Amino acid sequence: MDSTQTNPFDSHIANPRINGLSYPPDARQIAVGVYVAFSSAVVFTLCINVVDQGAPRVSLVAVFTALLLSMLGNGFALSCSNPVDLHVSAVWKSGVEGKLDEPPTDDRVSKFCWVCKAHVETDSLHCRYCDKCIPRLDHHCFYVNNCIGRRNYGLYIASLISIFLYSSAQAAASVISFVAAAQNPSKVGAFNLSLQAFQSIVLIPGILSFAFSIFIADLLRLHILLYFKGMTTLEYSHYLDERTGSKTMSIGQVLFPKKRKAKAIVPDTADVDQEGI
Repeated sequence: MDSTQTNPFDSHIANPRINGLSYPPDARQIAVGVYVAFSSAVVFTLCINVVDQGAPRVSLVAVFTALLLSMLGNGFALSCSNPVDLHVSAVWKSGVEGKLDEPPTDDRVSKFCWVCKAHVETDSLHCRYCDKCIPRLDHHCFYVNNCIGRRNYGLYIASLISIFLYSSAQAAASVISFVAAAQNPSKVGAFNLSLQAFQSIVLIPGILSFAFSIFIADLLRLHILLYFKGMTTLEYSHYLDERTGSKTMSIGQVLFPKKRKAKAIVPDTADVDQEGI
């Protein structure tokens, strides 16, 4: 590169997000929080209390508590993670901006990001939502409002698994409580609700959780296949866009994708488009 090249992003005021808890929150992030709070309240106040006392109820409480804590723990850890390129964070800490003509200090570093003003790793891409470079950027997840990359991809998969297990258990508990209430309507009397009202309340989160568990299962399937193909969600999205003009992922396209490299982060691709999942 020409060391005299001017920065085309001089007018850009960098405002990087540290992690998913940085302000402002995304509407989808808030929606997930409301869903978790509502579904958990239904389980612990309604569903569990129509199950027979003793071992069945104790087991249900133990299972749901473990699944809820696992989901919240993984989700919170993922939200708190900062997947930024460490060379960018070094610039943040030192307060000294990098320069294009400075030699890279690491063999993995071969690109210069004009926005972050730092030499970054070869596979780093700049997220326009978090406004920072992420090594092996997979996508920006709006549900935790954080980027998913090499440094927190494992947490992302763990979160998907825990969400799938919790949602599946929530759907099953809704069905069990729905049937239990129908078989013994007297159990509903303690809630000052009619049988129809009780069943409607427990069925709504059950249906949502069932649909959500199917979505998460399909997402896990996709990431398993992409893992074995050595691709990221962003790379595959670009492949579909170039190959078919559509970003809809069919089974055939996932099983037999054309392997390609992600676009390099250079000044004219710093705001590369991403699919948030």
